[in-house]
Amino acid sequence: ILHALQYLQNDGVIIVHDCSPKAIDNACTFEQWKQRGFTGEWNGDVWKAIVYLKTFHNNELDIFVADTDYGLGIITKKNKFHSSKLNFENKTQINNLTFSDLDNNREIWLNLKPAEYLTQYFEL
Repeated sequence: ILHALQYLQNDGVIIVHDCSPKAIDNACTFEQWKQRGFTGEWNGDVWKAIVYLKTFHNNELDIFVADTDYGLGIITKKNKFHSSKLNFENKTQINNLTFSDLDNNREIWLNLKPAEYLTQYFEL
């Protein structure tokens, strides 16, 4: 995502899937999923990328997750709104967050929006 941001045009959009896993089994690391024999649905911990961006890049980006499927992360340079900045100290602190932490803070950390918000945000 950080590499893509270097090339993102002012009217561009980065869309990231799997940003709001619904269950702890879905939110495991790739290694854990591999150890399970690649069984079950897997989203990984991509939600941590949203937390990272809202912590360290919140001022220059609009970042939210549409509450559809397993969470559709939307990242733009539109600056239509200013969501609350998250206050984590560093990447290590974010990497150490658990699914339980996400579940208890999902709406704020992901700036979770209903799916219908997509049409409003993109003025469709």
